[in-house]
Amino acid sequence: MIFTRPQWRSWLTRGAVLLIGLSRGDWLQGLLGGIAVGMSMLPEEFPLVLTAFMVMGAWRLSRARVLTRRAATIEMLGAATVLCTDKTGTLTQDRIILKRHLDMRGEESDRVLHVAWLNSHFQSGLRNLLDTAVLSHVELQRTHGMEAGYAKVDEIPFDFSRRRLSVVVSRPDGRHLLICKGAVEEIFAVCTRYEAGDESGSLDESHFRAAQEQTRALNEDGFRVVAVAYREFDEPRHAYGITDEAELT
Repeated sequence: MIFTRPQWRSWLTRGAVLLIGLSRGDWLQGLLGGIAVGMSMLPEEFPLVLTAFMVMGAWRLSRARVLTRRAATIEMLGAATVLCTDKTGTLTQDRIILKRHLDMRGEESDRVLHVAWLNSHFQSGLRNLLDTAVLSHVELQRTHGMEAGYAKVDEIPFDFSRRRLSVVVSRPDGRHLLICKGAVEEIFAVCTRYEAGDESGSLDESHFRAAQEQTRALNEDGFRVVAVAYREFDEPRHAYGITDEAELT
């Protein structure tokens, strides 16, 4: 053990107080006096003791192949009960890949892919990683021209209260089509019908429970799930609003 000058002084002071107490024949008072002086020296020695423990902690972490750049972080790590990390951009290269496009029955659907692509293609502003994944999937695996005959009419931007984004496009036959995407719960809240292949019908609570179970299974498997729905308008207009996000399919 190596002693610094403050440590030598503290030990000498303790010894002196203890000897004075013993020379007077009062062992108890000498012992208590030495303890009192030793406690008064703790603030002076605490930084050195704390640093020593930090170094010991860094050494133990190094044996577990963990590099410590700042010793103070060891104290923070020891006080933590939950540790959250984000690996996006490090291990995943900040990329998301579209793997599945499913209908209500959990089957692959080109119709779902088409309306999702139209929404991502015609939306304005900064596209997020999900939009990029949809557009890249089609560009790599499908022919170009999926927007042929479609033109953007209006857009209902995303906000955190609705958690939805809608794009209105005109179809080749002149009718307007509102395409909405967002969180599964929020999309179901404005839907009244479903479409799965050649089958269509009214939504009920059982459909929502089935979609929740399917979404939960996909999330547990590492997927991010986004729902898409649409609504056709027989009478085209120039502008649309949040109130039009209703009675979707």
